[in-house]
Amino acid sequence: MKGYNYSNALKKVLEWNQRCSPPKSVNEIAADFKRYWESDYKLLGCKLDDEVHQSILNRYCDKFHCKTIYNDTKTNLKTKEISMDNHLLQNKVIRKLRGNHYLVLSVLHVHDEGLTYNALSQEITNPTTHKCCLSRNTLKTVLNDLINRKYISRDAYGTYRLVQFPNFGQGFTRYYYSATILLINGIIKQQDYLVYLTLVRNLQQNKDVTYDTLSEDTGIDKSNIGKRIHNLFKAKILDIEKSYTDKGTLCNTYILVA
Repeated sequence: MKGYNYSNALKKVLEWNQRCSPPKSVNEIAADFKRYWESDYKLLGCKLDDEVHQSILNRYCDKFHCKTIYNDTKTNLKTKEISMDNHLLQNKVIRKLRGNHYLVLSVLHVHDEGLTYNALSQEITNPTTHKCCLSRNTLKTVLNDLINRKYISRDAYGTYRLVQFPNFGQGFTRYYYSATILLINGIIKQQDYLVYLTLVRNLQQNKDVTYDTLSEDTGIDKSNIGKRIHNLFKAKILDIEKSYTDKGTLCNTYILVA
């Protein structure tokens, strides 16, 4: 996904191996890697009886592409790409909305047939805790806000849908529903999600992604932007590499993993 060739990918694996105690031999890693790289490698299983080891596995599991750990109908949604109208991602809109607003908008993008309140609540329920990630009052407030702003509608049957309006060449920002899943499951927070969407938008539009710009775009103070970027990195949907600008200044280069 990140465009690594064989030798660079193997280098990353060898670097990771050195963190293990004890590490495997270089020859063993190289042989395993060659076999995985050249074949259609499949996970052998994700379910463990040991809760501690299961939690560790879940931390590193490629949830966005895994087809074994999720056995229900939501599996396909986790890999679905969303195209959000850039009208909804204008700076003046981003500064007025919160991550919870974009959570609901993302879910309704996936379910363009519309959802009732109960169905929407179910979609944003953490599968581990079996609790909706938003309280009843918060969800109702968010829905009312989006209706008042004419971003969504509610029909006589209580079904919520996105409001369609002309794009006028504004384009769309594409991102994976997997990022939304992380918010639902409590792995990232509202502001993390807001920074993520802004970062994706700016990268796709070849715009600046410095802390100053992201702070200006989102209305989140600059000191807090760094925390949000770090949380996205910890959640493994964003990779960060250091590089030098033409002026010799060291800066972050962001690579979207999901």
